[in-house]
Amino acid sequence: MTLCSVGGAPGATTTALGLAMTWPSEALLIDADPSGAQPVPAGFFRGTQTLSGGLIELPQAVERGVLAAVIDRLAVPLPGSSARLLPGIESPRQMRALPSLWAPLA
Repeated sequence: MTLCSVGGAPGATTTALGLAMTWPSEALLIDADPSGAQPVPAGFFRGTQTLSGGLIELPQAVERGVLAAVIDRLAVPLPGSSARLLPGIESPRQMRALPSLWAPLA
């Protein structure tokens, strides 16, 4: 499932987090916000965790044929659920490295 919104629109991240955490089986929430805002660490984790890596490491994993293994290593458990979070980018400039990622990730 994919959720998206126009920039700055409220609710997409909160809805995605709620869906992932209540999904009846394992779920992977991918933070693909192009702004680099990373609202889940700031909100859900209340700023107690700094999450880096994530999406920016995946293009090289695709090239090496180890995408699933790298996702498994980088995904952070979301306490109280069977969901995990794959952290997003830290800066909008990093988004330029990701266009080749979307098809293999899907």
